[in-house]
Amino acid sequence: MPVGEATSDRSFRKIWVATGFGTAGEALTEVAFPLVAVVSFHASSFATSALMAAEQVSWLVLGLFAGVLVDRVNKGRLLTIGTVGRAIVYASVPVAALLGWLTLAQLFVVAAVSGVLYVVTSVAQDAVTPELVERAQLTNANSRLSSTQTAASLVGRGISGLLVQTIGAPLAIAADAIATGTAGILYATLPAPHQVRPRRIRVSEIFAEIREGLGATFRDATIRTLVIAAATSNLLTAAQSALSILFLVRTLHVPVALTGVLLLSSSAGGLIGALACARAERRWGSGRLWRVALVAGPAVGMLVPFAWLGAGVALFAVGSFGLSLALAIVNIVSFSTRQAVCPPELRGRVSASSRFTTWGVIPIGLLLGGIIGSTFGIRTAIAAVAVAYFVPALVSRLSPLHLRADLAQTGRPRA
Repeated sequence: MPVGEATSDRSFRKIWVATGFGTAGEALTEVAFPLVAVVSFHASSFATSALMAAEQVSWLVLGLFAGVLVDRVNKGRLLTIGTVGRAIVYASVPVAALLGWLTLAQLFVVAAVSGVLYVVTSVAQDAVTPELVERAQLTNANSRLSSTQTAASLVGRGISGLLVQTIGAPLAIAADAIATGTAGILYATLPAPHQVRPRRIRVSEIFAEIREGLGATFRDATIRTLVIAAATSNLLTAAQSALSILFLVRTLHVPVALTGVLLLSSSAGGLIGALACARAERRWGSGRLWRVALVAGPAVGMLVPFAWLGAGVALFAVGSFGLSLALAIVNIVSFSTRQAVCPPELRGRVSASSRFTTWGVIPIGLLLGGIIGSTFGIRTAIAAVAVAYFVPALVSRLSPLHLRADLAQTGRPRA
């Protein structure tokens, strides 16, 4: 490893703790932000999904350039600047609300600016983790990070409904600003890497390095298949995300305070999946585990569109739980495999190229969910998304990864 073992372990713990704070705040805002639009400004299905898409569209615009930046500068510094910047931007919402100046337009600006900063911080964290962890321990490390993210999301979503009900959605976002700022302080204490590439670069070199990152991503059969499957899942998850709150509040008429609690089911499923992933991979192999999760998750997720007010909301909870559990396993195995097979000097650019594709589809999915929901009804749109979740399993069946016991190695027969 590029740093001493003790220092590496301390640095990873800092990232681990910072991830928890940052994710808890993000989870709270994921619920509070659309609720501000729906409750305070009576936004339509399309406007709500467009607000959620505003934060994600930065991946399409800046995602590839972020990879070049991350491969050339101090990743800890990028994490610090980007995370503290997001905290400041989020803090503007409760401040404006207290002054009576908050508008829907400001929410769109906050979403867009925080999205730009999130692109940089996400790519930087992707690239810095393999510098602190041995290759054989990547799945375990990513399981720890993912379980922390889902546990923090569980807490954030759990208190979101209560906070929104008690003090209002705009003021609830102040908790995100505090949590995100804490994460930024932790990132500020990370050590600088031993080797940092020169900061000066010509425009022609930027595009050459972007092409190199895209080539490394899509020429490799392993990374290419994982990216295509992940992009499809993210597209559908985004569409479902745009519809879930509307489905609960307007279709099922669930009280606002209970909305956050019901959304906990997906976080709980993600937590169980993250905690079980490393052990399950050791027992079954990454290939078999990945393929089974791609089918089992959507099968349970089919329960979601059949939910109704009353006891029927349990179907929403169970379906969301099972789907999120499986997707957590799929994401951790895919992420660890990509980190393992990617050359170290290309980690930033391959991470950016992968996220450009897999996260770049998120705003498309959000808008698609809003359009389908507005045109055909929320329940119909939720059902269509549930069926489409089986597409990534078809992608795996038609790929070379369908024959592998270990996704990170070629030439091995299926177990």
